[in-house]
Amino acid sequence: MMIWVAVLFFLGGLAILVKGSDIFIRSAAAIAHRFGISEFAIGLSLVAIGTSLPEFGASVYASWIGKGNIALGNVIGSNVINITLVMGLSAVLYSVKVKKEFFKVHSTVFIASLLVLSILSFYGNFGIYAGALLLFLFAIYLLELFRIEREEVDIPEESFLYSILMLLLGAFMIYLGSKTLIKGATSIAKYLGVTETFIGLTAVAFGTSLPELVVSLIAAHRKSYDISLGNILGSNISNIFLVLGASSIAGTVVVDELAMISLSYLLVISVMFLIFMRSAYRVSKRGGTLLLIFIILFLVINIMNGKVYVYKENLLEQNI
Repeated sequence: MMIWVAVLFFLGGLAILVKGSDIFIRSAAAIAHRFGISEFAIGLSLVAIGTSLPEFGASVYASWIGKGNIALGNVIGSNVINITLVMGLSAVLYSVKVKKEFFKVHSTVFIASLLVLSILSFYGNFGIYAGALLLFLFAIYLLELFRIEREEVDIPEESFLYSILMLLLGAFMIYLGSKTLIKGATSIAKYLGVTETFIGLTAVAFGTSLPELVVSLIAAHRKSYDISLGNILGSNISNIFLVLGASSIAGTVVVDELAMISLSYLLVISVMFLIFMRSAYRVSKRGGTLLLIFIILFLVINIMNGKVYVYKENLLEQNI
């Protein structure tokens, strides 16, 4: 596949995936509302899962077709981008305030998700048992949110048949978009001579993080700081528990050297992010600027390590 065709596949697949995710989640909300499920429950589910749906589609499909390194790269890369780019830009433009109660609850779960990810990664590739554990932890997280949160959501008034058709259309678009996106991504990786993990950490992660960027910027502009921060932390937690859990059940998720390096980077910037939130319970413009610098460093580190990793693989193949 020629590079320009691969890029078109990647961008087209991303557009279909993001739009399909939006259609699916809105239709699901309308159907749930018709069955008497409370707006609170629907809204909370949208907050917990909605913006992570593109990562879910791309990662699960990648793992299903044996590209588990893309799945893990997407999860780690998306989490790094959420903290550095999404939070950094929101803070630089609007200086985000943090409520004390909000910080205590969400930061605890966020730290726990990072610890679980680190421990499982240390022991090697993710299989069905690791996936089941992660999904179980996501269920606990969701139940805890139901206990402490109150979210509102605008639910469209649509006919039941229309909602069902839109739900099926959204699901098909998620599948088609994920398939096209991953096909383009793997072709780009081959053309550039980089690993699929690198593409997952960068191009796929940037693309699937677009919903988080839009939601957080709009929320920060409206001074809805809880939504802006909750979107970022909730998405990162969902990426680890839900996305990686489902991907591990769909197929083996490979943990390679490049993924471990990026995971170490994620842990460092996560600690820094939590310190920023705890300091005067505000992410200042200065803190946001520093976070934006870290996304540049993330890209530089991955480009350098990606080339080294490919060089090592080539040497190994030659020796064999």
